[in-house]
Amino acid sequence: MAQSRLEKVGTIFSRVSNLIRTGSMSMNDRPLWYDVYKAFPPAVPPKFDRSVPNIPIKQILYTEDIIRAKFHKDMGRSLPAVNMRDTQYATVTQKMINLCTDIQKKKGLDLEEAYQEAFHIIKTEELTKPTSSSQSEGPSIASTFKEALEKKNKSEPPINLSVKDILSDK
Repeated sequence: MAQSRLEKVGTIFSRVSNLIRTGSMSMNDRPLWYDVYKAFPPAVPPKFDRSVPNIPIKQILYTEDIIRAKFHKDMGRSLPAVNMRDTQYATVTQKMINLCTDIQKKKGLDLEEAYQEAFHIIKTEELTKPTSSSQSEGPSIASTFKEALEKKNKSEPPINLSVKDILSDK
């Protein structure tokens, strides 16, 4: 019966050490990490049955992350698609973050008030913006794809193969 040992029998270090001791693995075939682990063993051995320490997890959210999460929650699915190759134009989310931080700095408002004001500005901007302006704003995903195909076709010579040439007995 083949079963997974999943570190329940011992650590990977003890298993490799036993393989070397019994001769199943030569010292020349030992893993790279073996000598480092042997020279600098961990303070607490990594055992399967060891209890997890109760250390509080630090919150590492930046104000930008909070604004982004709230904006995406409020906008729902109405955000436009983002062309990741286009670095000239800021996304709607990036505009919102920049606007919110600017309002917060200039007017001295707290984050919630600055967010509400920036959200109102972005929302009115999105509603008044014509739908065809997405083409004038920057390259679309389709045009970027066409350009990439044209560039590829120019750089690679065409392959002239026929089925007769491939299957012929020459």
